[in-house]
Amino acid sequence: MINGAPGSSVSKELSVASGDRLAIATMYGFSNDWFFTSVDNGVDPAQKGDISSSIKLYDNGTALDQFPGGGLTQFNLAVTPLAESKPIAAVPNPNPYTTLPAISDFIKVTIK
Repeated sequence: MINGAPGSSVSKELSVASGDRLAIATMYGFSNDWFFTSVDNGVDPAQKGDISSSIKLYDNGTALDQFPGGGLTQFNLAVTPLAESKPIAAVPNPNPYTTLPAISDFIKVTIK
C-alpha cells in the first residue's frame, strides 16, 4: 500500500555494471520486526522480468512476535515492543498468528 492505496507501484531507475547484485529489504507493515528481503545474495540486475520469487519474509528476532497490526505491544500502537533475542529466521506460513498470502501477493518486483 502506498499512500493508503492498495495495488500502487513505485519505480526507480538504477545504473548497474557487470557483476552488480540487486537486493531489496523493506518492513512488513505493522509487525514488530518482520521484513521482506532478497535471498541468495539478491539477483543479477541485468536480468529482465518478475523477480518476486527471490523475496522472502523473515523475523528479525528482536521483538516479541504478535498478530501483525493487532499486538498489544506493537510500535504502531504507540507502545514499546517487548524485546526478545532469537536468530533471524523465515516467518513460517501458517504461523501462530495468521495464515499469510503468498509473498508475491504482497510485493511484486519487476526489472524492465
